Amino acid sequence: MVFKTSMSKSVKIITISISIVFILQIGYSIFFKDKYSGLISIFLISTYFYSFLSKPKNYELTKTDIIIRRFIFTKIIDREEVEKVELLDADRVKGIYRIFGNGGLWGYVGTFSSRRLGIFQAYMTGFHNLILIQLKNDKKIVISPYDTREFINQYYHF
Repeated sequence: MVFKTSMSKSVKIITISISIVFILQIGYSIFFKDKYSGLISIFLISTYFYSFLSKPKNYELTKTDIIIRRFIFTKIIDREEVEKVELLDADRVKGIYRIFGNGGLWGYVGTFSSRRLGIFQAYMTGFHNLILIQLKNDKKIVISPYDTREFINQYYHF
C-alpha cells in the first residue's frame, strides 16, 4: 500500500523563501556577469535540485519491506529489521538539530538529533504526521506519511 506525503506549512514557506533568494542570486549573476556569483549560482542550483530529488515522494508498505520512495536514492527497510513502528509526538523531536542533511528545503532529509529521541535518520516533509521506525540495531528512522494512523494500522495488519 502506498502512502502520500504533504509538505507542512513551514516547509512550504522555507522552500518559497529560498526559491526567491536563489532566483535573485541567479538574476544578479546574469546581470552583473561576476564569475564568483556565477559559481555561487551553480552551487545554489545544484543544492536546490538535489534537495528536491532527495525529498520523500511517498512511502510504501509491502509484506517484506517499508519503502521510502524519493526521486533518487530510494530507501528500503526490511521489515525483519524493524523492532516497532509508532506514532511520534512532535514534542519528542522539539529542539532538533541537523547533524548532516537538508533542514527545510522541500523537507527534512538526513541525520538529525534531539534530546528526547537521540540521533535519527529523517525522511520527512515537515514536523506533522510523524512516525518512528525503531530498528532492532537501535537505529531510528522518522517519516511523515499523510495518514499516520492508517500507515501503522496497515503495518501491523498487513
